[in-house]
This record gives sequence, structure tokens and C-alpha cells, in this order.
Amino acid sequence: MNLETKLLNQIKADPNVKRYQVIEPIINKNPHLKGLLAKLKHTQQQLVNAKHLKKTQLIISLEEQYQTILNEINDTPLIQEYLDLQTYINQLLTTITNILETTINENIER
Repeated sequence: MNLETKLLNQIKADPNVKRYQVIEPIINKNPHLKGLLAKLKHTQQQLVNAKHLKKTQLIISLEEQYQTILNEINDTPLIQEYLDLQTYINQLLTTITNILETTINENIER
């Protein structure tokens, strides 16, 4: 078994990854939950743009919208768990990437 396969199997065996794989299709099949996440993402994007353009009134309005959506998400444990797992997996992949980059760079420098 090569290194890539071993690493992939270890990632797939992680209980948090397994749980995410169970939750993701549930959320994707539920229009309300999927829509809630889409609204949150869209509002985040608008907020970033408004901050970049320094539109104070729009920022205040978007922050209120964002908080309202976030409150609804916090009242939905499945979505909250999904987002927490997504954050965990992103951090895991970032760590793996950093380790690989460091190892490759060290081997190149030798």
C-alpha cells in the first residue's frame, strides 16, 4: 500500500470525517437546511464586500442579517454539528498540507 492510500485511509477512518459523511447528505437533501447554509454563505460574502468598500450602513445591516441566520443555525443542532465538523476537517487538511510542504521542502534543501 502506497503512502497516499495509507493517508487517505487514515482520513476516512477518522470518526469526525465519518460523521460528516453521514450528515452532509442529510443536509443536502433538506431544502430548508441547505438554504439556511446558502443564506449564511451569501451574507458572509456580502459582508466581506461591504467591509472592503467601507459601506458602514450596509455593514451594520448585513451583520444583523448574519446574526439572525446564525441564531437560527445555532437553534438547529444538526447544522451546528455539520459546521463544527467542517471546521475540524478543514483544519485537519491544512495540518496535513503543512506537514507535507515542510517535508518536501526539507528534502529539496538536502
